[in-house]
Amino acid sequence: MTRLHVTSRFRIRSGMTDQAMPILAELVAHSQKEAGCIDYGYFRQADDPHAFTSIEVWASAKDETTHNNTPFLSDAVRRLMPFLDGRPQVTRYHQIA
Repeated sequence: MTRLHVTSRFRIRSGMTDQAMPILAELVAHSQKEAGCIDYGYFRQADDPHAFTSIEVWASAKDETTHNNTPFLSDAVRRLMPFLDGRPQVTRYHQIA
């Protein structure tokens, strides 16, 4: 199987970071326990406190699809959406070297 690397870039609205951070922490704790999750974390951009990126590594595309279809993720995204400034930009990668 080929590992799948996924990034999701998003912005949190000014003044909403404190409300969003616990949801992101829940997502990390829950997702890291899922089958096929190799790495899962959120990062704040060094020069922009409202810009964030998630970096995920899955053992396979199937594992990421399973993750994306969990009720937990759906609920977390629903709770997070009011704090976001626009829709996340998700990109999937396969390592080549």
